[in-house]
Amino acid sequence: MNRFLKTILSAGLLAIGAAIGHSAADEQEVHNIWWNLDSNYNDTHQTACVAENYNDYTVDAVFDLFPTSFDYYGNPMPSRTVVTMRPYVQYKLFGWANTTGPGPRCTLRSFSVRVP
Repeated sequence: MNRFLKTILSAGLLAIGAAIGHSAADEQEVHNIWWNLDSNYNDTHQTACVAENYNDYTVDAVFDLFPTSFDYYGNPMPSRTVVTMRPYVQYKLFGWANTTGPGPRCTLRSFSVRVP
């Protein structure tokens, strides 16, 4: 019985921890490249996609952004941007006005080491 309670308690804590980690923020990091959606960026009343390279070398990073423009019928359209990121410099990739509608998305698609 004691072993069963330990197992159930451990599984429950693990599930709670996974749920909290997933819903805590929009920021993410892959291979020391960090990005985040920053609402009210620098008190400008806009949401911005910001990114920083924590590697000791320059990388070329490709980000998917949504929405960045609208088609003829007013439907939101995605975009892709390539950024050469020097180490330890924060970049603002795109900014959205704080409006209602589909929330902005910013995702690292790929990256490569920049060879001089």
